[in-house]
Amino acid sequence: MPSSWSNISSLTKLNIFVDSGSKNSSLYANGRHQISVDVIIEPRNKNNKIIQISSAEIFNNINLVDYKNSLIPSSFKKSLNHGEFVYPIINENSSGKYNICSFYLSVDKPLVSPFKVYVRCMVKGKEYTTAKENNNGNSTVDWISLSILPSRIFADSNLDIVKKQEKSVAGYNDQLTKYYVRFKENSEILNHSASIKESFIFHYKQTGNYKGNSTSTDSSVKIDSLKKYTASFSFDNGWKVDVTSKNHEEIGVCLWAYCMWYGALWSYSERSEPLQFYLYDQYGNSANVSVVADGDENLSFSVNLIE
Repeated sequence: MPSSWSNISSLTKLNIFVDSGSKNSSLYANGRHQISVDVIIEPRNKNNKIIQISSAEIFNNINLVDYKNSLIPSSFKKSLNHGEFVYPIINENSSGKYNICSFYLSVDKPLVSPFKVYVRCMVKGKEYTTAKENNNGNSTVDWISLSILPSRIFADSNLDIVKKQEKSVAGYNDQLTKYYVRFKENSEILNHSASIKESFIFHYKQTGNYKGNSTSTDSSVKIDSLKKYTASFSFDNGWKVDVTSKNHEEIGVCLWAYCMWYGALWSYSERSEPLQFYLYDQYGNSANVSVVADGDENLSFSVNLIE
């Protein structure tokens, strides 16, 4: 059974690492990107025997400090819980282990870079710190060095649009165009996720026997060759058409533009609502993408540079 912090009489080791054993890492200042930090201690009881302290107990009794032994800025956030954007991905964790605490660190404001992070704690009124200055000699100087990067700014040139077309999908003279919107991937940018208003019909037009609708599907960007989506398109005379097709054949968030040439020569009608969504890379950097449908259900996409 693990002991409590109050059972510690001294520490003979206090170290800090990042990304499972490294001393250097990069951290985007977007508040979403997290890196994994490890603090390792060697705690001893009053009999100078090494005892076991849980990860949570360590987490609750340590402070992260700068080289002067002052608390790091409040723009840093540490948590035992990971979010969506931990990168690099670390498979190891301290769950069920003793004398090591793995937690996650993020920052939401740009700082002087590189920024060195040290660790400090108190045991029986005695301070143990790995800081370079104001160090009483109870612990060896030790730190991690973080390159604090500004949020990545995306442009239209970073988008990759894949179009797929199907005809007679609902048994009429019709056409479904599927748009997969994603980042152009490279060594620095990977597609991670998206945030979009799902099942949102944002454009409708009818003129003569032409009828068109444009809609979002869901927010996943992952390939799933078996997954299908059904959109229900209603027309002004109360008629409805259900269209079913795959929407995860490619990486990227999928939007549909559906049009058909069928029925009576109805009067002209057109409705449109704005649609924007977010694409996220593996670090939680985001691109705010606007969608525009022209009169023939052709969709165009552009990145909003200023939010």
